Amino acid sequence: MEVLKEIEKNRHDFVELLLEEASEYIYRNIRYNIEFSLIAIYDMTTIPIDFDTLKKMLRKTDKIVYINDNLFCVIADSVQNNNSVKVAENINYNLIRLGTHEDYFISVVSSEDYTDNYSKMIYELFSRLEDAIKNNLKNIVVCQDYVI
Repeated sequence: MEVLKEIEKNRHDFVELLLEEASEYIYRNIRYNIEFSLIAIYDMTTIPIDFDTLKKMLRKTDKIVYINDNLFCVIADSVQNNNSVKVAENINYNLIRLGTHEDYFISVVSSEDYTDNYSKMIYELFSRLEDAIKNNLKNIVVCQDYVI
């Protein structure tokens, strides 16, 4: 698939972008031990997701990072590992509620699992997203390594 080639080709740039965009969350994780989660969403259609409305459904401390036309990430603030999937499922539910098509893939990781190794955390986020795409897991939150 073309998208898998795009993710693989631009992985380093995506990691650098998310490291920069998540810098305040990383700082608070290191300094105050406040966890956060990253949720990647790849939208396969040309009909854009209504990000303004989606942002209103998120908490004020959460952040949407636009990576390209079809790929974005939500940084969920103050989310422990056991709640990261719930946050991703809520985003999935909100996308469906917005009347969004159902051609998107979602992956999630928590800072709690990657003590001070944020590059690895982001790399794993995209690996999980790739697994979702390869296995056609549309609208299913991939929160662990997917093995068939």
